[in-house]
Amino acid sequence: GSLVLGVVMYCLANLTSDSLVNRGGYFVDTAFVYACFRLIIRDRRGLVSFVKLAAVLLAPLALLGAVEAASGEYFFVGLAKYCRWARANSLIMNPERMEGRWGFTRAFGPFGHPIMFGSTFALFLPLVWMLRREKGIWAFGAWPLSALVILGALTSMSSGPWVMVLAVLFFMLLASRPNWLKPLFWGTLALMALVSIVSNRPFYHVLFSYANPLGGAGWHRARLIDAAIDTVGQWWLAGFGGRDPGWGRYVGMAWTDITNHYLLIAVQSGLVGLLAFCGMLVVAVRDLLRTVKTARDPWVVAVAWALFSALAGLMVVFMSVSLFGQPVSLFYGFLGITASLIQWQRTLAPVTVRAVRRAAHERKPKGVILSWQHGREYQRARHV
Repeated sequence: GSLVLGVVMYCLANLTSDSLVNRGGYFVDTAFVYACFRLIIRDRRGLVSFVKLAAVLLAPLALLGAVEAASGEYFFVGLAKYCRWARANSLIMNPERMEGRWGFTRAFGPFGHPIMFGSTFALFLPLVWMLRREKGIWAFGAWPLSALVILGALTSMSSGPWVMVLAVLFFMLLASRPNWLKPLFWGTLALMALVSIVSNRPFYHVLFSYANPLGGAGWHRARLIDAAIDTVGQWWLAGFGGRDPGWGRYVGMAWTDITNHYLLIAVQSGLVGLLAFCGMLVVAVRDLLRTVKTARDPWVVAVAWALFSALAGLMVVFMSVSLFGQPVSLFYGFLGITASLIQWQRTLAPVTVRAVRRAAHERKPKGVILSWQHGREYQRARHV
């Protein structure tokens, strides 16, 4: 539903043949990937096979990223001339403009940008770590494979993937304390309000001033949010339909580089599209956490938490990164896995553990006395 609304609002804001072709291709690409993941990965065997294949593919990509970051040589850049949608001034067409950090260049492998390269590794980290629950070589291989996945994210030398890795690891560590999530959520909201009051400026200005491990354009991201708030009357109905919103003047640029996925959805589809997108994420996270509470299979619980960690990490990094290219398809693929897991769990375990225990207690024969207290209650009931 979110995908359809986004496409419709985009086309209404800019009803041209180019928009129809653009959004039609986008819809087919993302919907097809979602359907493939949703229909093919339907049980433990299918999911484990997919994760194993992904881990095997990510490991050499991580090593490639390390070589690119250390040497400054880009092995896929020669193929950029065949990328018809790449702009002539894009980094993939001009890798010599790639900004180096700490003596390393920013690796991007076969992806169009270092941020997309690193974010893909961070997205798969929780599922690769899940392989330690398998038997044989995979149980031991999960450790080096997870280390390689983290390495691949770090070779991007971009703050977005680095922050996403930290966020994903944080949520993964909470797996043994899921009851901490609600206090942490409300505590974070209270902290945001307190920081805004004490600093006398919006919280996101403080966030992007300090929560940027590699430096860079944190102020740029804060000013984008200011621009969206100042011009809300221009985009709230249907967005700009893919056109440049003209926010470059806020950041001193000739064009607008929207490094915020929430703002990108708002610019493309307006407030309706943004609310539908956020609602899709909230529903996915809610169902995963509900599965964590109700599933009777520890493996299902672990998978649900791994998917939650990946999606929650994306939700955090969406504040400073906008997806494009391959990661967009992978994002909808993960939503497809989530929907499949939820349906699978509902089919195998349609009731909660608490309900099962309550039903078992109610079915106990009256003549069976399980304890001294049960015996007194039973005798009292007979006299009545």
